[in-house]
Amino acid sequence: MSDRPALFSVAFLLIAGCLTPATRAQGLFGHSPANARLLSQHSSIQPGQTLLLGVLVTPDEGWHTYWINPGESGLPTKIQWELPAGFKAGDIQWPTPHVFEMGGILGLGYEGPALLTVPITAPKQLTSDAVTIKAKVSWLVCKEACIPGRASLSINLPVKDVTPKIDPANETLFKKTLDQLPKPLAADEQSVSIKDRKLTITLPTMALPHAVFHASDESLIELGSEQEINVKGKVTTITVALSMYAPKTVTQVRGVVVANPHDKPPKAYAVDAAVKP
Repeated sequence: MSDRPALFSVAFLLIAGCLTPATRAQGLFGHSPANARLLSQHSSIQPGQTLLLGVLVTPDEGWHTYWINPGESGLPTKIQWELPAGFKAGDIQWPTPHVFEMGGILGLGYEGPALLTVPITAPKQLTSDAVTIKAKVSWLVCKEACIPGRASLSINLPVKDVTPKIDPANETLFKKTLDQLPKPLAADEQSVSIKDRKLTITLPTMALPHAVFHASDESLIELGSEQEINVKGKVTTITVALSMYAPKTVTQVRGVVVANPHDKPPKAYAVDAAVKP
């Protein structure tokens, strides 16, 4: 990983120096133009099963939070879990991001509430009647400037040895979020190759003439760089030059292909494939 992303993030925070000292301190140590909540898809925990929790980050109107790859600047939202003994947390399931521009700098993220879902697996043996799950969440929210925020969140759920019921208070939010997650692709639905410092993604089962690829690794390609889309029948190929900061050897490519960025909500497909030799 190059130092470019970190340098851009620091530089962008320095651009935020147009804020008054009082406003900067408020964002760093107190109020932020965003709030966070810890929610559960289900109303209880069953021993040995996986439940879905979500951190809902809601920025004030006009502000943005960031995807796992924030783009040319910014920082992704981070979740540090404090789990009871035996519990395990999976990776964040990132909603499909959109591209936005601030002062000529391109970012990837969310304008409005974003529910970051995470699978949590409970141990097979639970002796308590209820468990408390805690999370420390940090984010960067940007408008004309950027302000860091953080929150310590917790949720208490009863333990029941029955199939958990969906919490009606959160049902619509979780369903909408899960429906809009990038669709995983099977091995025969994706392939990636690199030649002459150009990345080519092939999707052999779908025609996507308006597609765009966003890499999870912020150093792999430049956000906003030209992407060549070629559609023949139901086969789509996306070719884009690697960033000057990309590793000399790339063995795995992860990211999302957005079918049409102008659709609301856009359809997207999760790319996760080894680079063909």
